[in-house]
Amino acid sequence: MTFRRKHGKGVYVYCVAWNQTDARKIASGGGDGTCMVHQTDGKLIHSFKHPSTVYGCDWNPNNENIIATGCEDSLVRIFYTGSGTDQPLKILSGHEGKVFRVKWSPLKDGILCSTSDDCSVRVWHYAQGIAVRVLEGHASYTRGLLWCPELPNIVISGSWDSTIRVWDISDGACLDVVEDHGADVYGLACHPQGPFILASTSRDSTVRFWSMLPLVSSLYLKILVSRPLSDIFSPSGCQNTEDFAEITGLYGSQSKLLKDKLSNAKENYGFNEWKSISALFSPPSGRTNLWELLLVLKDKEVDYSHYKNGITHKKHVVKLTTAKALEKELANVTFFGSGVNSSGRRENMQKAAEYYLLTGNLKKYCEIKVQLGEWLEAIALAPGVSLNFWKELTTRWLANVKEESSSLMAPFLIATNKADELIKHYVKQNFLEKAHIVSVAMSEGLMPSASTSSEARSEPEAVNKNLNFEKLIYDNIKRLAERHMIWGSPVKAACWYLSDSNVQGALYCLLRANELELAVSVCMSIEIKNPSLKMALIYLAWRCVGNQEWDIAMELLDLCPGTEREKAAICINCEMSATERNYLHEKAGLPSIEDCEKIAEDKFQGEDSVLEIVQFYLLSNECKKGLDVGLKFVKDALSETKWNLESVWQLLHLMSCVSSHLLQDISFDRHRFELQVYCAYIGAFIAIRQGFYPIVVPLFSTAMSLIRRVHNPDLAITEEQISSEMHAWVKSKDANYLDTDCSVFKEMMIKALEDPPFGDVGVTIVSGSNLPRHSDQHRCFLRGTAIRGPVYFLDDLKSAVSLNDALMWAKVNRFSPLKTGAIINPF
Repeated sequence: MTFRRKHGKGVYVYCVAWNQTDARKIASGGGDGTCMVHQTDGKLIHSFKHPSTVYGCDWNPNNENIIATGCEDSLVRIFYTGSGTDQPLKILSGHEGKVFRVKWSPLKDGILCSTSDDCSVRVWHYAQGIAVRVLEGHASYTRGLLWCPELPNIVISGSWDSTIRVWDISDGACLDVVEDHGADVYGLACHPQGPFILASTSRDSTVRFWSMLPLVSSLYLKILVSRPLSDIFSPSGCQNTEDFAEITGLYGSQSKLLKDKLSNAKENYGFNEWKSISALFSPPSGRTNLWELLLVLKDKEVDYSHYKNGITHKKHVVKLTTAKALEKELANVTFFGSGVNSSGRRENMQKAAEYYLLTGNLKKYCEIKVQLGEWLEAIALAPGVSLNFWKELTTRWLANVKEESSSLMAPFLIATNKADELIKHYVKQNFLEKAHIVSVAMSEGLMPSASTSSEARSEPEAVNKNLNFEKLIYDNIKRLAERHMIWGSPVKAACWYLSDSNVQGALYCLLRANELELAVSVCMSIEIKNPSLKMALIYLAWRCVGNQEWDIAMELLDLCPGTEREKAAICINCEMSATERNYLHEKAGLPSIEDCEKIAEDKFQGEDSVLEIVQFYLLSNECKKGLDVGLKFVKDALSETKWNLESVWQLLHLMSCVSSHLLQDISFDRHRFELQVYCAYIGAFIAIRQGFYPIVVPLFSTAMSLIRRVHNPDLAITEEQISSEMHAWVKSKDANYLDTDCSVFKEMMIKALEDPPFGDVGVTIVSGSNLPRHSDQHRCFLRGTAIRGPVYFLDDLKSAVSLNDALMWAKVNRFSPLKTGAIINPF
């Protein structure tokens, strides 16, 4: 049913809105200057006249009879549908251009906002009839508009300036500007079950999805450290209209469901609770699949209706692939005579045959090929089943001779017991999913055997064969996971590792993608404490430091053993008063500031570990002494022919945690200079060890650039030495590189690989890394190339690097690439 004629022939209708309380009512605004309210049966209930075009309308979620409109005459009008008049209850004036969208707040009764051609967003108090906030910052007409369904003070707007802005109406501040779209942003919407997933539409012809997790990351972390629910969730679902104070809790319907679930949980959250927590906060791509695979690992029941369509565990691959084959085969029978054309039936049969083949059921494959009239292929493969079967098919074929031609690569390789060659073929063709199915079928002994002997294989031979199959599966899963990582889908990459029961591989993927909260949630749900959990907690703790949330940082590190050194590093970084620092020391299990100085002196006199001496000096008020001792040790170590990378890096990492405010003091100029040089140089070696290859050359270059700033610097390394090592590294990556004069490179690799890597290994690739950008083509400060995916701005707020580069850089060197002595913290 349409209501087009009600607005008049040829009249544009610009907006529609369902009544959220009475679903029988729908409002529309158009170019004829009316806002009409219809029932779903087409009956016109009200028609509210305006002096010009109506561009926006929205129902009050708390009163089914109140509707707001936005008009070309720059006014917002409030109407009451039960009044019997078309006169507005209230007119809100203040905009200086046409009003385009109006939206009532779902969480603050009586508050609404509007967008306009005057480039502003106005927040209105209905009862007072005034604009309580004017949000200015857009460079052109404002269009799209949305209230966050969980955070009462958060408003999101889109504009003709191609940007999306996130506003906090408690003080009118703009929290973020998103510049990825290439044209006007008109549509904004949140997922009904995932309130922190934002979708946007634009005239650049794209629909983009965004995670709003950064807005609530601290709340997620409070859940991880078991803070009281009252610190995370609001006591009620609505905030006082008059209250515009800053809010940290969640108020929406989805968070209420989670709150109820957590309230009923035991002392420690179980698997289902962590799954629900992840569902509220984490982006949806691959998340459900990941938790289904974790259920499989725990030998729990899964919902096969959904699970079968995602990445499945290897023990279910053959079963589900066979089921797909049967489904396609049965579809052919079901569709017979139902009007489905022959090409559709043939396609189903071809698909069924392929599934049977991939699971090793060669006989069924041949029978379907016969049904399809592909006799030659079936006969050629029949001996792979049995000689009698071949004779039977040949006899039938003589009466039904038909010439067919097709690619027989896969069938012949399977029939001749060369499925491993088929896997290589599929990998070469990039059919990795097919290669995976074949490798699993091989491991389960479902492939036809070319052997005619009835003798069983010897036990060692069988063991070697099984090991080979497992390696095939592992190698292929690694390829599949890496492909999804490169595509910017790290959660799906993690799912592939979980399909092989490889939890550690899955955690590596999440760490590489900076999906830290999800990594911790997975570890907590299956009750494991390993190095991956430790690294995720360390990175999250430094995020808290960046937000001045010192308590939560310490509580996060308490969740895993072996984090004492990082607790000390965070205490060293703290810039608060002596009393507050001592409180933090107590939370970290460290002595007071005064006692730390005494301990440092005692250890220095006793010639204890340099790392211990430096740590306690830095924890006291004698930071300069600690830096002097530490930098002397680094200089002496690097002056030797052989030195240990790990011991030098641990010391430099600790010293680089000294407050940047303190390091910027003129009395620390020498320390700041030496620290930056050594951290960049050693960071390059750590980057090699961790597989952070894109930042190796920039780190070497940074060290050389710093050295050039000072005349005759008193350092243990020279510009020439760094240059030779950098060029040796670059040459090693050349396709035509010859292993001849490579003594420098060999020495570098010996140093870099002397100790095993820590945490995440491999190039960091966050979600959406390959997505194109339009209106803000930033150039990478490190390479000068255009940045794809998320951007991270450096301390001058102008220079930019990709978020991937920023994360890798911060993991090996805390100092900014701008060489200012400022700290980089992109976690």
